Amino acid sequence: MVQSYPVKIDPYSCAERGRRWEGELPVERFPRLRRLVLNPKAPVRFQLRFGREDHRCVARGSVETVLRLVCQRCLEPVEVAIEQPIAVGIVTTLEEGERLPEPLEPFVVKEGEEIPLTEILEEEILLALPPFPRHEGCRPPGEQEGFPPASRRQHPFATLRQLKER
Repeated sequence: MVQSYPVKIDPYSCAERGRRWEGELPVERFPRLRRLVLNPKAPVRFQLRFGREDHRCVARGSVETVLRLVCQRCLEPVEVAIEQPIAVGIVTTLEEGERLPEPLEPFVVKEGEEIPLTEILEEEILLALPPFPRHEGCRPPGEQEGFPPASRRQHPFATLRQLKER
């Protein structure tokens, strides 16, 4: 088990060698993810091992973290726990990826190409994020201030409609 992590890896070479990494990295090391979170120093714990299965290059493991995101209802911070298994088949084309058996998901990399180690981890975290993060039981801001729910409010042009009907 290696405690230092390479910046870039060749997934095919890693599979041939049976490489394995386990550890923790801050969210700020993940370029797409760090733009979405309020806590870029949060730790991302992971384990990732490369190998061959049925003549396929695969990466298996897990990633977990707790991210602070913006609640899409009240716009206040909300913590979202991510615990995501990783099961990817390294492929060179999307067509090859479509032939992967369940539960492997395709990860397209040209043979001999090096990619950031964090790219596989980041992709899995992004896929695990809720589409609209929010607090449990959170209501829209207007309803929290004592206003009636939108379904019971009068339509803003209802008065005009009544005048027009007269």
